[in-house]
Amino acid sequence: MKALIAGKNEINKKVSAFLADNGFEVLLAEDVDNLRYFEGEAGDFSLELAGEKTRVDFVILTELPARLPLPVGGGRVLSLYETDKTNLTTRRERDVSVVFLMDYFCESQMSATLRALEDSIRLARSKRRVYCLSRFVRTSGYGAENLYKEARNEGVEFIKYESLDIVFRDGRFVIKACDGAMTFDISATEIFADGTRDVGDSFRLAAKKLNLRPDSNGYLLEDRHFLAPVRTSRRGVYHISRDVAADDLKSALMYIAGQVRARRSENGRDVAVVDGDKCVLCCTCFRSCPHAAMRPDSDERIMRNLAEACEGCGICESLCPGGAITLGGKKEKKSGERPDSGSPANGRGTLVFCCENSAAAAIDEALTMLGERASGIDVRVVPCGGGISMEEMGETLCSYSRVMAAVCIEGSCRHLDGGRRACLQAGRLSALLERAELSGSRVACVEVSHAMPGMFADALADFADSIQEP
Repeated sequence: MKALIAGKNEINKKVSAFLADNGFEVLLAEDVDNLRYFEGEAGDFSLELAGEKTRVDFVILTELPARLPLPVGGGRVLSLYETDKTNLTTRRERDVSVVFLMDYFCESQMSATLRALEDSIRLARSKRRVYCLSRFVRTSGYGAENLYKEARNEGVEFIKYESLDIVFRDGRFVIKACDGAMTFDISATEIFADGTRDVGDSFRLAAKKLNLRPDSNGYLLEDRHFLAPVRTSRRGVYHISRDVAADDLKSALMYIAGQVRARRSENGRDVAVVDGDKCVLCCTCFRSCPHAAMRPDSDERIMRNLAEACEGCGICESLCPGGAITLGGKKEKKSGERPDSGSPANGRGTLVFCCENSAAAAIDEALTMLGERASGIDVRVVPCGGGISMEEMGETLCSYSRVMAAVCIEGSCRHLDGGRRACLQAGRLSALLERAELSGSRVACVEVSHAMPGMFADALADFADSIQEP
């Protein structure tokens, strides 16, 4: 199998070495502008790189958002990630300082905090006076607590500020930092920051070339990496963010390799099927598919579905104005899926639609926490909350007294808006019931992750107590 590493990153050598050691052929494209076209599906991507046509089975995107800092107080702020700090270790100006400015332009990522701590330790050991200014303190995981301890032992000063006043004057930054009780006056020759939320032209180009769907800030779920570490909106394309690399790069790469090999042995699943007699090539599904699984066939004048790219989430089916798309094709129950235990008599009990990417991983533990109260709760696992329609939830109320959609936390959904779509559908059904003078509290939507079984159990208990059984 062949892999494409796309993007310029210092970890490319490590990624290439890991893939080669695990039997993958590696193709490197550090300049994404050389990628002329990229199309196809997981296991069979076609591309042209530097004038040569080839194919790959999967892609690892290592291009990182730019996050270049803006000037502050009239002075140039240096990039925490891009600037070489080697020359600073040879200077001995004890009357001025080096400042690492965190959470100023926007909340810093964990990887930025780690980089600042590591650099501050090196500079402090070279007898530079170093300050770390931040609005938030991050101490859990990643070995951060040991770095904080080491930095303090080397003389790095930490200030958790509530307000900052920065002016650039006579070649130096004059900083007044207030922590709510005390004010600190600092004179600095250099300020390093992790930058704004701007992802930069190169990252935007990489996402566009690979036909990925970014979030509202241009990121590929980077801020929620702990919920979706390396996944992107396109099957077979993975992204190594700074936080993923800082956490455990080897584990991330092992996960990718496992996913690729498992997909090769996959026997089947529900995928979108297009009825050529109904399709008018309106391209609604092409624009809405979060996995780039739909492709127009100009010769046949119909839409084609790339089965290996399709997640079977049902978004295209729900949005097709001509009803030309249904979920069918290969059908196999996904591992870990819980079938309904049967419709309860007299319309009693609760049915919970669980998104397989979040709630499905927490439902078993949540039901265990509920004990005997879980006996009236049935579960139906779905590929994505975005595929839960108002009509399906309404039909469920013919057999159950309550229905709940349990979906990804907003901003962490791998389809980016699947969870939000489910919440909107639940809200519409609840409002419709109220207009019919029925109880709208029979419908609910809850956002959970795989790591929130306790909160999930509480939500289920509260929902069960919200109305009285008929």
